[in-house]
Amino acid sequence: MKRLLLVCALAFFAVSISSAQEDHPLAGRWEGIITQSTHNSTDGYKFELFIKVENNRISGRSYIHISDRQIVQMDISGKMYGDRSVYLEDINFITAEGDTYVPPFTRKYQFIHNRSIFDSSLKGYWQQIITDPFNKKRERGRILLKKIKSKV
Repeated sequence: MKRLLLVCALAFFAVSISSAQEDHPLAGRWEGIITQSTHNSTDGYKFELFIKVENNRISGRSYIHISDRQIVQMDISGKMYGDRSVYLEDINFITAEGDTYVPPFTRKYQFIHNRSIFDSSLKGYWQQIITDPFNKKRERGRILLKKIKSKV
């Protein structure tokens, strides 16, 4: 009897953890802009993130809309920390069929996840991944994203 109660309790715990991961506030679709300036500019490209979270490990895909016909797609990976800060990194470029464009560099991202009952946002910065991070020619900019609510 004790063994049955222990098995049932462990099963309930496992189910509650897995369903909590699916409902993680960071998981889902985010949309906004990516700039090429660290100043308070809001001029940039349309930027989308699709995020999955499992045990505070993040995976997903990023989309930078250079134009209506050109979209840079990257697989991303990272981590969310206890203070709601988020670190992401481009790990793999996805080539669209028939597209010859290859991005000149990969990026790493640092965000703060602001939660609210009305609106959630990711605000932060990106920078080019290079061996010399203090190089003045390193590309960098800002990212401003809002959570897109599902229509279910």
